[in-house]
Amino acid sequence: MSNNTYRAESHPAAVSNSVFKGDIFNGKVLFCTGGGSGICQKIVEAVMRHSLQAAIDKCVEEFGRIDFVVAGAAGNYLCPIDQLSSNGFKSVVDIDLAALPSLKQTKGSFLSISATLHYVGTPLQAHVSAAKAGVDALSQAIAVEFGPHGIRSNVIAPGPISGTEGFSRLSTPEILKNLTKKIPLQRVGTKDDIANSAIFLFSPAASFITGAILVKIFVNKRWKNQLPFPQKRRK
Repeated sequence: MSNNTYRAESHPAAVSNSVFKGDIFNGKVLFCTGGGSGICQKIVEAVMRHSLQAAIDKCVEEFGRIDFVVAGAAGNYLCPIDQLSSNGFKSVVDIDLAALPSLKQTKGSFLSISATLHYVGTPLQAHVSAAKAGVDALSQAIAVEFGPHGIRSNVIAPGPISGTEGFSRLSTPEILKNLTKKIPLQRVGTKDDIANSAIFLFSPAASFITGAILVKIFVNKRWKNQLPFPQKRRK
């Protein structure tokens, strides 16, 4: 798991490439799990290896505060349900649900990166689906319990996003060929699409938004079997 902490003004060029003002997060500190690659790396760039608690402590020690937390670390692999060990669930759930924000002093914002796999039954993805459903539920519980402290908690649930490991590793050529035909906007999402959504949810424009799940490319909620059902299990 990769943890990254950034002070926003140290990355002005990244924000300037988006639709938002480059100084929107001046003086703010972002703590991001899973920021070493993919979607979360893009969020880190746009907004501005230790154990999780040690990383949080180091962040507060170095920067004096945490304004935003992105819980985006995840692990994924293909595995039939009856071949999963208890560790198969634990490794995913622990990564996704372990990040607990320390945001009371700054009245900050917590953002979880979920998925759309759990909205439909997806073969070989039971462990991920269970973990991401837990992410959604946890975020809404945080919104309720920490709302009185001024803390907001929201979720972005990306559909198929180009340039990510899941897009290249968990989809077949046949699926990718027909994918855009099933999406109303006739294109897959990009990491910039997700990063801009994250910036909005962290910004003052979303100051009254909490407990929300922003599903990107809603076709996934209606598009069954992104992964083909294993042939040997059709009998």
